Parts: sequence; C-alpha cells; structure tokens
Amino acid sequence: MAPTRASLLAGNLPVELTSFVGRRQGLADLKRALASTRLLTLTGAGGVGKTKLALRAGRESARQYPDGVWFVELAPIEDPELVPQAVFTAFGLQDHSASWAVSTLSDYLAAKRPLLIIDNCEHVHDAAAVLAGTLLRACPDVRILATSRQALGVTGEVVIDVPSLSLPDDGAASPETLLRSDAVALFVERAGAVQQGFAVDAVNAAVILSICTHLDGIPLALELAAVRLKPLGLDALDRGLGARLGALGTGDRSLSLRQQSLEGAIDWSYQLLSEHERSLWARLSVFAGGFELDAAQAVCAGDGLEVEEIPGLVGSLVEKSVLKRRQGEAADRFRLLEPLRQFGRERLLETDGETSFRLRHRDWVRAIASIAGANDARQVEAFERISVERANLWTALESCLSDPGEAAVGAEICRDLWIYWAAQGPASDVRRVLAALLEMIPAPDRSRGALLWISALFSSQSGDQSAAIRMATEALEIGRATSDPELVGWSLQGLGVAAYLEGRWDDTIAYGTESINLARTMASRFLALSATVLLAVGRTFRGELDEGIALATDGLRLSEALGETWQRATLLQFLAVATLHRGEPAESDRYARQCLELKRDLGDLTGMASAIEALASIAMALGSGERTATLLGAADATWRSITIAILEPLRADHDRAGADARAAVGNARFEAAHRAGLQMTRDEVVDFALEVRTSAAQRPTAERPFTEGPLSRREMEVAELIADGATNAQVAARLFISERTVESHLASIFNKLGVDSRLQVARWFAVSR
Repeated sequence: MAPTRASLLAGNLPVELTSFVGRRQGLADLKRALASTRLLTLTGAGGVGKTKLALRAGRESARQYPDGVWFVELAPIEDPELVPQAVFTAFGLQDHSASWAVSTLSDYLAAKRPLLIIDNCEHVHDAAAVLAGTLLRACPDVRILATSRQALGVTGEVVIDVPSLSLPDDGAASPETLLRSDAVALFVERAGAVQQGFAVDAVNAAVILSICTHLDGIPLALELAAVRLKPLGLDALDRGLGARLGALGTGDRSLSLRQQSLEGAIDWSYQLLSEHERSLWARLSVFAGGFELDAAQAVCAGDGLEVEEIPGLVGSLVEKSVLKRRQGEAADRFRLLEPLRQFGRERLLETDGETSFRLRHRDWVRAIASIAGANDARQVEAFERISVERANLWTALESCLSDPGEAAVGAEICRDLWIYWAAQGPASDVRRVLAALLEMIPAPDRSRGALLWISALFSSQSGDQSAAIRMATEALEIGRATSDPELVGWSLQGLGVAAYLEGRWDDTIAYGTESINLARTMASRFLALSATVLLAVGRTFRGELDEGIALATDGLRLSEALGETWQRATLLQFLAVATLHRGEPAESDRYARQCLELKRDLGDLTGMASAIEALASIAMALGSGERTATLLGAADATWRSITIAILEPLRADHDRAGADARAAVGNARFEAAHRAGLQMTRDEVVDFALEVRTSAAQRPTAERPFTEGPLSRREMEVAELIADGATNAQVAARLFISERTVESHLASIFNKLGVDSRLQVARWFAVSR
C-alpha cells in the first residue's frame, strides 16, 4: 500500500513544554546510531531523561521518515495485552479486526517508513519486545527507538545507556566553568523560571555545585529541587538535600547511586509537602494516563480531604513539579510522571489505602461509562470523555478481572460501553475482556446473558458469525429461562445482526419483529430503536424499499426523542441506500451527508466509511465519475485505518460504482482520482465528501502539519503580545499568569507554527490577522 499524503505529514510528537538543555554530543551520537540500526533502545535509571532525549532525536530526524515519527506511550498501560492498542491509538487507528492485534499492525505498517518511539517499556517488557520483534520482521522499513530501564533483548537491538547530565570537573568553582556542565545549566535554567533573575555568581557557585553533585546530575531530581528554590533559598535547599540523601545512603545497597539519588530527591520533595498534599499525591497514583480535576475530586476526596480542597492542592502540586498539566480541549489534564506515580503508589500501599482508592477509581469509571450507556443527548460528549480516559477505563476493567467478586461490575461497564466500542474499538481487546468475564461468571444469570449478547455483536463485527449465533442463542436461552424480556430482546438483536451480515434477510426481519414487540411491551425505547434499525435494514436489503424507508423514518423520530445519535446515523445511512435505490439521488445525498457528520462526531470510522461509500454511489448516479473515484479512494483509506475490509452488504454497490466510474472516465483518470482519495487526511475526506471549501491557509502543508491545529485562544493572546514586543514577564503581567506558564504557551506556539524565534511568531501573527 502506497503511503498517503496524510502519512507523509503525520506524526504525534507532544509539544516540548520546557527547553532541551545539554546532551549535544549524546544527541548527535544517538541520531547517528538511529540512522544505521532498526531498533535502538535507550536504557537508564528513571528520571535520567530518556524520554526527552528520544523525543528530541525523533523531532530532529523527522525528515528521514516519510511516514512520520510516532510517540507510543506505554507508561499508562498496566496490562501487557494492551501494548498493541497503544500503537493503534498513536496512529489514530481503530482496531475492528478479528486478527491478533500485532499482526494487524504489521499489515498496516508493512509498506510504510515510520519511526516509532516506544516509551517506558520496562513494566511491560516482554510484550514490548514481542511487538518490536514482530514489527521489525514483518515491516522492513519500520524503525523503532525504545526507552526502557533494561534492553528489550530483540535480535539486532543496539543499546545506548543514557547517563546523568554532566557535572563540573573536580575543583571547578568559577561561574563560567560551572555553566559548561549540563547539570548546572539545567538547574540554573529551571531555577530562573521560579526566581526571576537567578544566575550563577561567585557567591553562590559552590552551593549550586553541591546541589547538582548531591543529585548526581539526574534531570528529574534537579527539576524537583529547582522549584523549591524560592521558598527555601539555596543554602537551605543544599542542607536539606544533603541531610536527606545522607540518611538514604545507608539504605538498600543494591540500588545504583543514580537510583538512590533520584529516590532521595523524590522522598525529600515529598517530605516538604503538607500532609494533605502528600495524601493527594498518593491517592492520585491510582489514575493511569492522567486525570481531570473532576476525577480527582470524585476519587480522592474524603478521609481527611474535602472536595473543595482538591483544586487548590492540585494547583500546588503543579507548582512544585509533582504534577504536569496539559491543556485539553474540554478541560486541563494532569499527570504524575511515572517515577513519581510509582513513589505515590508505594506511599498509598503503606497506608493500607490502595484497595479503597482502587475501588473508588473503578466506581468513577463505572459512573462515566453509565453516561455513555444512557444513550441520550450526552452521547457525543460521553464518547469523547471515554476516549480521553481509555487508560483509566482499562485499568478499572483489569481491576474487575483480578477479583471474582467484581466480575459483575465489569459486566455492567461492558454493557454501558458496547456502543462506544462498536464505534471506536478496540475489538480484539474487547473480545478478550468479554471472554475473561464470561469465564468468571459461569452461572446463567443476567450478567452472563448481557456478556453473551454483547460478545455476539462483536463476533459479528469481526466476521465470525458462527460464534455470534452460538453466543446469542445461549443468551436467548438464559433470558427465557429467567423470564428476562430485556435480555431476550437484546439476544434477538444479536441473532438479527448475524443474519443481516450473512444476507439472511427473512431471518433478520423475523428477529427484529420479535425484538420490537418485546420492546414495546416493556416500553424500552432504546431497545425499540435498535430493533427498528434491524427491521429497516432487513426490509431495505430485501428490496422492500418503501417499507424500509417508512421504518427508518419512524426510527429517526424515536432517536431524536431519546437524544442519541449513533443509531440515528445508522438509520440515515440506510435511508441513503434505500432512497438511492428508489431513484432519488438528491434525497439520498442529504441523508448520507447527515450520517457522515454524525458518525464523525462520534469517532465512528466504520460508520464514516459506510457513509462515504453511499456518497460514492450517489455521485455516480448524479453522473460524476471522477468524484465517485475519489470518494471510493477515501472510503478505501478509511476501511484500512480500521483494519477491516468493506462490510459485505455494501460490497455490491461499491463494486458497481467503481466499474461505472472507470467506464465513464477511463482507467487513467479513475486511478488518479482514486489515488487522490487515498492520499487525503481524515479531515480532508470529510470536507471533500461534504463539499466544504477550505482556503489555502487552512489546507495542510509540509510546513504546517495537519496534526497541529490552530492556536488556542490563550496562545493567540500570547502571540499578540509577543508580536507587540512584550517580554515573558510583561506577557505574564498582562494576562495574570506566571512566567513559567508563558514559557509553556510559547513552546506550544513554536511547535504548532514550526518556528523557533519570537520574530517569526510576530510575522506569523501579522499575516494571520
């Protein structure tokens, strides 16, 4: 598969929020080694700067990788089985296949030339090694840069141990000599961010040298110490570190000196916090992949911490570099760096609070899943939140799998999330969790029945209809034996979907009819809506277009009353198919566009691909062969991004539209137009399909990758002040924010605009206005 233009411009490297200090020779050596090996692993103690070095190397080497540089973050992954999904997430792919996830990734990457930066491999070492080894064998042009506390042990691996930052030579004391040391340079820069005007001079040189030496040049330790400069002063900072590290030096001799220095610095920072700050740090360690403020309040309040205290405590931990803050679209997100999260988890275990807060975390996940499962007007927002909280979701599910007493809660979460997973995957891991929960719930009760019909739907989606029929049949038997009409209704849905995908229209209609009758008896509106969809589909594909259209129209009214959008979009897609086959292409076009917009908002790539397929057939009915070819290319690219082939009921229309378009415009023009569709980014596909016109400034270019959006409102305010010649201090004063926050915004602006100077920002702002 040829690389698309989307991939040529792609990449997901995070914004550098702080400057890269030192390591110039190490960086040059790393880039040279990366050019000559396919697997390079950076090893070293936690906090030594492996991730920052890898990201800088990837950023500076990006032009060598035409299919992008991709950052795969493994720190939030607690279950080794989920390692492949971290790669799917990094690439913006969805896993809906029936295959082993690593095999699916290998197929996708087989003809591409990307660099994968796989970060924090040590806690899922074996799974990371299997992933790396499989990809390297199957994908000849893939290169991997890994970070880990130990080598992966894969054939052909080159290992570089990342040292601490360089310290001054013995006897060095002058400010000029000290600043040649990377460790001192980093400490001074970070200290200057918290105490304006801080610099090395003849008076403080010896104390700065002592601090950096105490901390063995470890970047994370130096940053934790620097933020304490303002309240403590240099002398107290040095004395405190010396005393704490001296005491720790008599401890575990098996730890390396670097590890002892880091743990000592973390423990010293912890001891300086208030009791409430320490408690919150420990409790926040139950989150995986970060959290928002409302989550911290829901999980961590109580037992001595009031809900109202949490925002202030979180802000305090950010100021002290314990937490990292990242601006999100809906709300700011916070996270503990992995060494700090591990330290917090150890403190939580010491208080015997780990089980209690793990259960609180599970219940918080259960609550946000229930919003998605309500199938109401909050559906789009709920899907977005679940997507952001993926790591926390899987951590909660793994918690349920670890305790038989929690299996029923796991089943409840799965029931609430089945539509989200049907829309966005990951199918292989969903099936794995469903199978594990089924083993834990052997009794024929409501929980097992729900797991069975959900499993049936996912088996159908992955193409295994025999398994789907077997599981839906067992669910149906449980429902009838326990006199549970809702379980019977959903089990019939599972059988009906399998019949639809096998082209058994009579059975589809029969199952849908029985299900809708039950739903009406129970006054279960969402079950009735789902049964209406099944009936409308069955009628439409059996050729009963008028009946199918009437049913789908009824379904739209019910969906609008509920407020949900997923089933509504599905009905719109089948209305588009039905009205097109009835000879009404203009009406069909309206339905297909509405479907595409709704499926886009839900992140449902399967639905988006189906809508694009309909629009391609509509374009051909309207006599536009080239547009048809482009849309077919866009649909093919979308199917590939979800790692499955076109759904079988759509294949006949797809093949017919392709043949007609090729006959209308000729092979050469068809191939060119089809290739243009393959090369579109996801946003460009939607814009083209909906015929949204974009200006040249909005179109993605090599200088401004499509993955970077426009500046946020706050970043525009900073850019405007920079354009007016304001210093960081002046910007901070005008916007009532700290200079450190200004630095973060400026780093983000530089990264998004692809510039490296304030003058370039000013020029960009002048043009943009």
